[in-house]
Amino acid sequence: MWVDFLMITSYNGMTQKKELSEQLVHNVIERFRDDIKSVKLVLWPPRVEDLEDVEELLSLMVQIRRESFKGCIRDVKILTQLNPEKVWTPLNWSSAEVITDAMPTWEGCYVVYRAGHFKGGNIIKMLFSFRTEMRNGVMFFAHGGHNVYFLVQLVNGSMHVEFNDGFGGCIRDISVNHNPYDIGLRMKEGLAYNLDGCPNSIVLPGEVETCKASLQAHVYNGTDLETADTGLRTFTQYQYRVQAANDVGSVMSEWVMGRTHIGAPTAVFGPERPQVVSGYVVKAEWRLPLGRTGQLTQFMLRAYNLDDPSLPPVDAVINDTTKTHAPETVEPPRIVAAGGHYILVGWHVPSQINGQLTGYALYMDDEEIYSGAETMFNVTNLHVYTAYSFQLKACSRIDCTKSPIVHLSTTQLPPTLVLPPRLTVTGAHSVKVEWKEPQELNGVLQYYLIYASLIPISDGNILYNNSDKFLYYELKNLTAGTTYHIRIGACTNGGCRLSTPSTATTDESAPEDVPDPRIVSPSPSQLLVSWGPPRLPNGVITMYRLYHNTLLIYSHPSERQHRINNLQPWSLHTLRIDACTVIGCTSSNEVKARTQEEEPEGDIGLDLKVDNSREVSLKWNAVAVPNGNVSYDAYFEGLFYHDPENWDYTSVTERHSLYHGQTSGQWLTVSSLIPYTTYYVQVNASNSKGFRLSNNMRAIMPMGSPDGVKPPVLSSPSSHSLRAIWGAVGRNNADQEPAFQLHFRAAQMGSQIENMFSEPTASTTFLKTGLQPFTDYQMRVVAINAYGDTMSSWSTLTTKPDKPEGVSAPQISNPTPHTLDMMWVTPTRANGIIVEYKIYENGTQRDTVDGNMTTMRVDDLIPYTLYTYAVAACTIAGCTLSSSSAPVRTTKAFAEGIPAPSLVSKTPTSVFLKWTPPQLPNGDILQYSIQRRLQARHSLPL
Repeated sequence: MWVDFLMITSYNGMTQKKELSEQLVHNVIERFRDDIKSVKLVLWPPRVEDLEDVEELLSLMVQIRRESFKGCIRDVKILTQLNPEKVWTPLNWSSAEVITDAMPTWEGCYVVYRAGHFKGGNIIKMLFSFRTEMRNGVMFFAHGGHNVYFLVQLVNGSMHVEFNDGFGGCIRDISVNHNPYDIGLRMKEGLAYNLDGCPNSIVLPGEVETCKASLQAHVYNGTDLETADTGLRTFTQYQYRVQAANDVGSVMSEWVMGRTHIGAPTAVFGPERPQVVSGYVVKAEWRLPLGRTGQLTQFMLRAYNLDDPSLPPVDAVINDTTKTHAPETVEPPRIVAAGGHYILVGWHVPSQINGQLTGYALYMDDEEIYSGAETMFNVTNLHVYTAYSFQLKACSRIDCTKSPIVHLSTTQLPPTLVLPPRLTVTGAHSVKVEWKEPQELNGVLQYYLIYASLIPISDGNILYNNSDKFLYYELKNLTAGTTYHIRIGACTNGGCRLSTPSTATTDESAPEDVPDPRIVSPSPSQLLVSWGPPRLPNGVITMYRLYHNTLLIYSHPSERQHRINNLQPWSLHTLRIDACTVIGCTSSNEVKARTQEEEPEGDIGLDLKVDNSREVSLKWNAVAVPNGNVSYDAYFEGLFYHDPENWDYTSVTERHSLYHGQTSGQWLTVSSLIPYTTYYVQVNASNSKGFRLSNNMRAIMPMGSPDGVKPPVLSSPSSHSLRAIWGAVGRNNADQEPAFQLHFRAAQMGSQIENMFSEPTASTTFLKTGLQPFTDYQMRVVAINAYGDTMSSWSTLTTKPDKPEGVSAPQISNPTPHTLDMMWVTPTRANGIIVEYKIYENGTQRDTVDGNMTTMRVDDLIPYTLYTYAVAACTIAGCTLSSSSAPVRTTKAFAEGIPAPSLVSKTPTSVFLKWTPPQLPNGDILQYSIQRRLQARHSLPL
């Protein structure tokens, strides 16, 4: 059960027996707290005037039964540690994994007010909101003495109010003697009262809305297209949407916003501290109403004549205006920019000025450093990396308000001075570096740097960068015998400072990384050798040595080149270099080089024999003295085809090398010669300096088979035939004209070859019929003379495509309200490439899909509708349509396209709603539901 109420009451006598009142209220609450775990609270309302003491009242009012508990719990602590001392940790409600019979947004329990005298004299006003799901429980209790009390409680779901004086305000669900009491109908006079009862939920300013206040609620279920939502908050924004449901599901509209009308103010306080100014004037003060029911326009102060009630009251009307007050919500100043010795401080205008601002005052370390109207001030002459406290004061004409104190700091700078390091040479490749921390860091030390350079005026390269803050480091992998200039860098977040350099020279050692010599042969009898210095000399070079074929032939302390004479042409040599210091020597790699070539010497004898109409064999002896790298070319002078690759078999007389290599003294075969012609042959032996020629010989080639037989040109006059056309040969290579034969086969592997002519013929065309559509076939031409035959390459062609054959109806499956699946098989004979399938729905083309698809998801269907489908398979020659599939019906679905309801607010606590049916019901609408939620967690203030 949910109970929301707002009450205002007044009665006398609440200032008596202070001690009894404090004890009674405290014990009621503590009794409830102590037995809160797994309990149910049952209350029995006795007559207070019949009780003698507090304990008797408690024993009758509160009885505990340890049964299932349902209510609110707060201040729960868990014992998380027992030894060495007990540690109790507050329970975090948001970490609950399972929530049963409790609100997910738990925010605590009842409010306990401080015991003691009420400060309102003999008039007490109470304004509060209460919500519970319990059917039994105390909601409010106050006690002021014998026969002076106020008690509000729930008993079996009905709210009972007991008091000993007048009561006024708004309330609902009142029962008298367990019978409902309609206060709106029986009330004789009311002020600031909603006659249709209290709102569903009234939240006062400053309170937190708990439990289910912001959750959406169902306000209507039925089949009508309009309804009224009553019992709402006054002047509050709500959101509504319609839900239409059938036997499959439901659909919801968009949220639409509406606001209830402005209502009478609620929670209005009476005048406070009235003062008599004269016999005709009374001055009074009052507080603003707590209820938000609309924009306040005026206040009416009414005075009643208690001596003569028959006289009419006197009214004073005051327009609702506000006065200037001190600013509120003054934010602390902030850093706009900062440096090592300054802070540029800025601030925002207060969010609640409450009048006209007259200026600001800025305080640093409790001293005023600025006053004026600007929102920025630069504070200078500050210490490096130092925090200062700042506070801002904003003033109106009435008063000033200070912000919280904030601490702002200047920035860091590089250290002031870094002393040069102390260096210790620890070997040929290492130096130990030691340094001291700077005396003035000007910030927090972050890391050290070590720079090393070979030039005194250059910082060099960073060899060390570390935040460990050690004061020493050993540099390794240095070059032996080298002078280094080393600096130390100390860095903060404000930058780095370098020291002046310290100098150290590493010890000498044998050279490293000696480069290979560079060798050039200026003539067949000479080599010129040069070399560079070692990449790591590791000291002063005292001697270079040149070794030729493992023998030392030259040494010098500084010269780095040498000429070697009296060598043989094209002779091979090995050379290396030694570089030496006083400590030792290091050798380069051995390098091989040859001297230049000279012209070959000696005669060449050629022998030749003809093998067949297209090949000859050759043999020759080597030159006596090569004097270099000798290669041999066999030159043929005679007839050659002009461009046989492009079927140009015109004969031209040319000289070509048909062999190139270094072979000699053995028979070699040269092929690809033209039959029925004569060639002159000669061998050339050469190197880079000259050549020698052999004797000249003649080769007479016999007659042979034709050359230049082109493949036939194929065409497909129809889907069942092929035509072949061919031309004359490029060269007959005999003294008679050739005849032709035409070969035919299917393009599949292993197909049998057929002769298209019973015997060779002079014809140059042929038509082959009786073929299958869109099938690959091959043909070639054979040219025949008395000395042999020559075959062309195969020509391949595909017969023209035709319309597909054997197209089956598609199969339909998995119908849903908006989709179904369709599957089909490829035609039994495609007769071409299936370029596309056309999908027909209920006799009308719906879609076209690619020819490689055999399944399709059909969407955008209408629920509960009958469909049939057919498929047309298409090639470039045409399409063949299948028969229709078996009819299929889509399933039912929830309604679609319901618009948001229209809203009209006729009273401060009600909204009239109207809506239309869904655009697509997709079945019979069984009912409509209206959902409501608040536009915001609290009512929107004006």
